[in-house]
Order: sequence, then C-alpha cells, then structure tokens
Amino acid sequence: MTWNISSDPLRLTKPTSLKNAIENARIAYQRAICSADVQLSYVYMKETDLIRFLKYASTPEKWAQTRQPPDAPPRLFLDDGLTWFVAVNSDTSDPVVWGRAITR
Repeated sequence: MTWNISSDPLRLTKPTSLKNAIENARIAYQRAICSADVQLSYVYMKETDLIRFLKYASTPEKWAQTRQPPDAPPRLFLDDGLTWFVAVNSDTSDPVVWGRAITR
C-alpha cells in the first residue's frame, strides 16, 4: 500500500491547535468522500521512516497504530521515538493528514 499525501505536514506545538487542525482535515475528507461519519486512527512512526514510507512505500522499522490522537500521544510511543503520525480513515486506512505529534 502506498499513501499519496500532497499536503504539508502539521507541525503545531499547541495541543488544541493540532486537535483543531486534525478535525478540520477530517471534516474536509469526510465531505470529499461524501460520508456521514469518518473515524480516525493514528499510525505513529519515526520522521525518517514516515518520509520514506510516503515517498517509496518502504516498510517502517517500527510503527504503531492507535485511536489515541497526536495532541496527547501515548508516552510509550514517544519514548520509542515514534513522534510522527498519519491520521487514517479507520475503515479504509486512507490517509487524511500527517504531521508531528505533541511531544511534551
């Protein structure tokens, strides 16, 4: 599977700002696919792995998927260096938005 995400990554530093940006992207995606309700899951990985994965569909060394959003990501993921995310449609795994998780 390859993901073609043309948007720039989110690099917001305030949890509320990141949460709002993800919600805006979810709503725009939901409208674009004419769906009543889209739920998101978050795939976390290292920045270098994410860029390589998006460009070349190479399998990341380490990754994790959860419903916990990147405005308050699991501490275990951050401790493992998984500080970047792709928000995906939980039903189809289509990418919605990507960026850097809040790390503090």
